[in-house]
Amino acid sequence: MFIHNIYKGNKPFNKNNKTIIVVVRKQPGEIDWILPVLDHINNKFNIIVIFEKKIAHVLLKENKILYNFFLNTVCCYFTHSLFKNFFLRFSHKILMKIGISSLSYLNNRIYKNFYNLFELENSCNINNISLKLDDVRVLMQDFTDNSPWIKKFFENNSKTKIVSYPHTTNIFGNLNNTKIKNKKKFEGKNFILINSKLDLKYLENKINNKNYFLCGYPKYDISWLKKIEKKFNFKKKSSFQERIFIAFKGFDPKFYDKSKYEHQLKSLFEYANYKKNCKLIFKFHPKAQEDKVFLNIANIYPKKIWEITKDHLHIGSKKSDIFVSFFRNASILDGLASNKIPVELWNINNRDRNNLLKIKSYEKSHYSKLNLCISPSNNTEMIFIFDQLLNRRKIYKKNPIISFVQLCKTKKSIVRTSNFIKKVSS
Repeated sequence: MFIHNIYKGNKPFNKNNKTIIVVVRKQPGEIDWILPVLDHINNKFNIIVIFEKKIAHVLLKENKILYNFFLNTVCCYFTHSLFKNFFLRFSHKILMKIGISSLSYLNNRIYKNFYNLFELENSCNINNISLKLDDVRVLMQDFTDNSPWIKKFFENNSKTKIVSYPHTTNIFGNLNNTKIKNKKKFEGKNFILINSKLDLKYLENKINNKNYFLCGYPKYDISWLKKIEKKFNFKKKSSFQERIFIAFKGFDPKFYDKSKYEHQLKSLFEYANYKKNCKLIFKFHPKAQEDKVFLNIANIYPKKIWEITKDHLHIGSKKSDIFVSFFRNASILDGLASNKIPVELWNINNRDRNNLLKIKSYEKSHYSKLNLCISPSNNTEMIFIFDQLLNRRKIYKKNPIISFVQLCKTKKSIVRTSNFIKKVSS
């Protein structure tokens, strides 16, 4: 019989503490967002994490700093077994592909056997982790999805509280706020953590819930950023080379116009190649990695002017002279959190993507409108901005870092969110 894989963390299980179950559905950002809070409360709770997708666990391990904090926070974590109920799940996928929608029998079998709480409990006990299902007080998940695990735990104990949170620091408030007819519903009394008051209208239109808690941005809390910095030994920068750090997204034909993407990428390389003393440091989004379109262009240029880094995003930003982000990308806030003025590249979305977002190709992003970045409209403006920043010249009326501090309320975000979770669990 196949069971889900269990791995022990470095935090001992304390039978006198309450237990929190965190379900990670798709990506490591779901851990990145909530980890500062879990790290803060791990002496009061036993924290167990379930990874539904193997890739989320794999990508988390690649971020050595984050993974180290993760291991020191959890008493154990699970990853789904590929072979558990393999035939049932494979049959379900095939029937879905050929358009057979009446699959209630298979759904019920998978739900009953694959999401088996008593197997989890038994796996913990075998590994000297004295988990009791009735001691689980809080369930946590990304608010974009309802996990079957959450439903199963809630069915076992309807008094368990559910706390949902965003997997990203993206400012949702300026996205399409059109009301959605079939709002997402959650099990039981669900609490939703939100980054900013700007997000409230968007989420009220999307989710059928009234229990919102404005917590700010825990991952940008100065106490957490200092912890990350202590894990890294900053080397003295070579005096002859300026570092342009780029929070990069690989080419995706669903989102980007290929010719515009290639032109923008070449503009970055041409700048570094012309300046001679610049180096481009690319940090790829976890879901993108190094794609062929990028490498086909990058490999044309000398290796001495570019590299791909696996550094934590905050570390990469701190080491840089210029921080660059894609259009409408949440990494703009990461740059600001490390006291850099972000340069947001111009819109290279394809027509379908712009129509979906209801924006014009020439329109500024909401980050730009909120004065959180500098936004060149083309290559010429980008060159001017880069030159000014490298020469330490002021090119803004109001400092975006001040706008960030005023808007994002990062101060004591971890303590505020931790106290809320403690209150919910009581």
